[in-house]
Amino acid sequence: MPDKNLEVSHFVVNGDSFTYCQNLYCPPLQGWPALVANNYKLPIVNLAVPGIGNDTVLRKTYEYVYKNLKFNNKPFFIIALANSLRFEEYFLKSKSWEILQINTIPHNKIAELLYRECDNTGIGLYEIKKLIYMDAMINLFETYKIPYLFTDYCFDGSKETTDFLKNQVPELYHKIRNHQYKLDDFANFTRDLPKALDNGHDGEEAQRVLKDYITSKINEIYGNIIPVKTQYYTLSEYLKVYDTHFMGNNQWYHEEAGLPTFTGIKK
Repeated sequence: MPDKNLEVSHFVVNGDSFTYCQNLYCPPLQGWPALVANNYKLPIVNLAVPGIGNDTVLRKTYEYVYKNLKFNNKPFFIIALANSLRFEEYFLKSKSWEILQINTIPHNKIAELLYRECDNTGIGLYEIKKLIYMDAMINLFETYKIPYLFTDYCFDGSKETTDFLKNQVPELYHKIRNHQYKLDDFANFTRDLPKALDNGHDGEEAQRVLKDYITSKINEIYGNIIPVKTQYYTLSEYLKVYDTHFMGNNQWYHEEAGLPTFTGIKK
């Protein structure tokens, strides 16, 4: 069991648009990652980007952990897995490497088309890959004794997929789905709540509901969180590595840099 007096220097979250908290008026103030971090009076590094898939979540999590090791601090990670059919591509454009996300033109329909073309086995195999990625991140956190929680925003819970996973990879399926640090799927809490400005993503009430649930689980599993002030690898430093990758419009970066972060007219 974890120490019931856990020192934490900062929170790090990773996922897709639902972890980015897309289409809130001001995600870095209203989104659940900020609400959770503020509850413990700690800074937040939000690695989430709208449209990314789990290969990107895995890559960015590993990158951040290793880049942050030099500071010898005490991060706390919360991972929210994305749609299993998304992936990232790299292409040469304007003499620099740029990362394509699944929701950018002309790739905004790829995940939908893949889903239509896949049979039950295909969908199941994509979900197995998601389980493998999560297992890899668990091993990373356990190796470096980093406290963490994880969940899934987009789990395919159909009977066909569940039966396939239980039949093909029963040990892995039960390890991930019943893991002591796994949170209940976030969509179970938010699907019937009012939406954000785009009428698709989670709205302000959903953010508060998630914050209350996440903090209750942190308190239950890890006990008393003791803030410690140390240097840590910031979002600004991470984004400088990929200067063409959402540097201009990442609202969490804007908040860190003291720039305007709102996205639209407040409801």
